Amino acid sequence: MTFGEKLQGMRKARGWTQEELAGRISVSRQALSKWEQNTAMPDTENVLQISKLFGVSTEYLLYDEYESDNDIPAVKEKSDSISQIYTGRLCVIIGAILSLLSAAGLFIMAVEGSLGTYTVSYAMPKGAGDGMVKSGVPAYLEINNLEWLFILCIVLFFVGILIALLPKIRSRQKQD
Repeated sequence: MTFGEKLQGMRKARGWTQEELAGRISVSRQALSKWEQNTAMPDTENVLQISKLFGVSTEYLLYDEYESDNDIPAVKEKSDSISQIYTGRLCVIIGAILSLLSAAGLFIMAVEGSLGTYTVSYAMPKGAGDGMVKSGVPAYLEINNLEWLFILCIVLFFVGILIALLPKIRSRQKQD
């Protein structure tokens, strides 16, 4: 996009006429018209005024290959860096929440199984021995059909830790 196309686009986005914009930067409407038609270029002082007025960089205005300030290499690099930081923090927060919730579930099941008097007995076939007895947490989980929840909490605990450590793992892979 050329300087003139950018200037015209920004002017129209604000709803200004050529006359209004020319008055704001103290040039004639004819000069502004030539800039928008790409038949003339403004001097450095006018480029700086336009940059300040519209809140864009002079690089954006002057380089045709830049469609926005985000195309400028320094801006793009900084934007990518900030994005990585927030993505990393988000991973840590989500992983920590997942691990804490699953640990809380495991803790509640352990406390409930320990405080109650839960016992499950299994009779063995004749001649195979005395039989088997479960008590405490294993019996609590079996009586209430919570073995699946117990396993799910364990898996989610480790998945949460993995998610929280993912940014560190990625940064080490990039260093290698």
